[in-house]
Amino acid sequence: MRLIALAYALALTAMIVSGPGSMANPIPMPESDGVPAPEDSRLDILFKSEKVVYTIDNEEAAKVMAVYVLQNSANNTTSLNISLPFYYHVPKDLMLTSNGHPVPFEAINLTSFGPSDYSDARFHLEFAGCETLTLNATYSLRYAIYGDLWEMQIVPGRVYYQHFWCSYIAETGRYWHNNLDTAEFQFRIKKDLYGSGLEGFQKTEESGYIVATRTYTNWKPNENIEAKWDRPDVGRTTEAHTLFILMTVLIVVFIVIAVVILRRKKRGKTL
Repeated sequence: MRLIALAYALALTAMIVSGPGSMANPIPMPESDGVPAPEDSRLDILFKSEKVVYTIDNEEAAKVMAVYVLQNSANNTTSLNISLPFYYHVPKDLMLTSNGHPVPFEAINLTSFGPSDYSDARFHLEFAGCETLTLNATYSLRYAIYGDLWEMQIVPGRVYYQHFWCSYIAETGRYWHNNLDTAEFQFRIKKDLYGSGLEGFQKTEESGYIVATRTYTNWKPNENIEAKWDRPDVGRTTEAHTLFILMTVLIVVFIVIAVVILRRKKRGKTL
């Protein structure tokens, strides 16, 4: 039984690691060979601010809207190749706009992944002197959801939970070599998908959603953003409580039967 549970846990872990996707901050690529800017380089284009919003209203995928503000610090016209990385695959419904205009991109999807390997959407932006561009990205992204399935047997009376996990790889923002003026990460979770969790976020309630927000100022993106929360697993908990009730009834019935049998034996002896 332990071997079966271990195999199941490993399979579930593999599903969580390989299935859900994660998005990352854009990466500047001055050359066209897909290599990020060297750490000691200086870019005229600055990564000024970002706001990333996950809207979660089902158990399959989150709707993501990301807004990145980029500014040309030079007086002359310049251009830059940019990569928008995704762990797993580039979403099929990805849309990019710059100041409201569609941005064409090339999706590069990898077939195998290491800890620092990403698929990415590659595109090119032109900046006039001192121009600020607002880059918008919208897409759907799978996120991790799993239950208390490590135990192969249901424990009577126990409350079981579903666990949710979203991640955003912010550390790739370090390739811009400047601090962001502001950064905001928000997770809007439908109330019936939330029970507890989201530590480290400011939580409010808004129009049927739990809104968890984390903000930074003058921020060097040297950490990734993770949102984790739980909710009771109604189906599995109901099974556990139903099993508890059935076991209780069976015990009571057994006791009643035992008492009746003992009384009959006593009557038989007296006769």
